[in-house]
Amino acid sequence: MSLKRHLGQKLLVEGLATEKITIIKTIESKIAVVFLFRARDILSNS
Repeated sequence: MSLKRHLGQKLLVEGLATEKITIIKTIESKIAVVFLFRARDILSNS
């Protein structure tokens, strides 16, 4: 395997990993927002 190809694959793998982390963080923040709104509703109703 040539060095150039190896570096290309490494960058691709790192890029995909970063993308996955970003997606996970986005999902987590959406869940957190929904959770906060629900908690606020429960507190204001009681």
